[in-house]
Amino acid sequence: MTSVLYLLILAERRNGGGCHAAFRSIRALLLWAWEEYEQPGRNPISRVSPPKKSNQVLPGVPLEDVSAMVEVCQGDKRAHRDNAILLSLLDTGARAGELAAWTVGDLDISTRTLVIRH
Repeated sequence: MTSVLYLLILAERRNGGGCHAAFRSIRALLLWAWEEYEQPGRNPISRVSPPKKSNQVLPGVPLEDVSAMVEVCQGDKRAHRDNAILLSLLDTGARAGELAAWTVGDLDISTRTLVIRH
């Protein structure tokens, strides 16, 4: 019952995709625990329907906002670094976690390519 309550509370802060991902994690844990510890009765997660995922495409960042962010990245070394990070994220569509995993070896200046690891 607490997993259902958790999903309801989560739905107030997350979109359908985030709630669905949490549901899949909870379901995997409970299915494993029921099998591993041979729990009696029916697994409670089997009676819970997965949250609906939205197929709605999120709007892109307005060009004015991107221009404003690029304008802020002017000046010293940090500003140049921030500008490179910002433009790399915009050009590649990488997520913050993928950006954090980038290493110098992932960048090939001669071919102008960047490896994004999942």
